[in-house]
Amino acid sequence: MSSAVMFFNDGWWYLDPEAAVRAAIALDNLAADGSVPPMISVFVDPGTIDVDGAVTPLAYRWLRAAPT
Repeated sequence: MSSAVMFFNDGWWYLDPEAAVRAAIALDNLAADGSVPPMISVFVDPGTIDVDGAVTPLAYRWLRAAPT
């Protein structure tokens, strides 16, 4: 059996019921309507790392102070 998979980066932004985009509700409605096939939805939140004692989003891990 195969299934479609959809990945959402910044997952909570898409799942937050108070946000502008409510992907879970939209996907449920589309699936119930038969507009999209049954699928697995993966909502991924960005992580954080500790850079010199400050918690930094992983998206910025490459951004470090230039050596002086």
